[in-house]
Amino acid sequence: MKLKRRKHNLTAAEVVEEKHEKTIAECWKWLGQINDGGYGIVYWHGKQVRAHRLSYEAHIGPIPHGLELDHLCRNRSCINPKHLEPVTRLENVRRGVGISVQMSKKTHCIRGHLYTAETTRIRSRGNSTTRECITCYPCRPKKEKTHCFRGHALTEKNIYYRPSSSKCKTCKECKMIMDTLSRIKRTTILFVKNVES
Repeated sequence: MKLKRRKHNLTAAEVVEEKHEKTIAECWKWLGQINDGGYGIVYWHGKQVRAHRLSYEAHIGPIPHGLELDHLCRNRSCINPKHLEPVTRLENVRRGVGISVQMSKKTHCIRGHLYTAETTRIRSRGNSTTRECITCYPCRPKKEKTHCFRGHALTEKNIYYRPSSSKCKTCKECKMIMDTLSRIKRTTILFVKNVES
């Protein structure tokens, strides 16, 4: 049995025509390889390219610099150039269906308060930015701690302020425990070094 060899002199339009089927919604479903994101991929002139980009360039022309193709049909495996529109990255993300897009489209908080510049606080935590309703979550000062994490009462007699900062305070009892443990550790290390020498 002879294997069919692929012709290397096919044009982009011929490659696209060869590997798709038309659906009821007028989508051209890519029948070739699909990547993890759901986009069709094809090897063209030794490089892996997305099939919808190759289809657009074959039927309409080059994609304008700085723009990317948005699937108007929301079907990532579709390569119909009529279903593709060149847009900016920001516009493509806005048209998407991800959680960040859904959250940005909200106009009211969960309790029905309108998000406005006066009633909204923007919080950045690492790479994410969130909106908080000031009406629901007013800025309150933190409650003063009455006990340390070991349960010792934090009174004026029992608080040690670190010399580096007046705000950084520690329980004196906990500090004594930590100092004692440090001394024991140092003397043990010195003892072991003396025994080894």
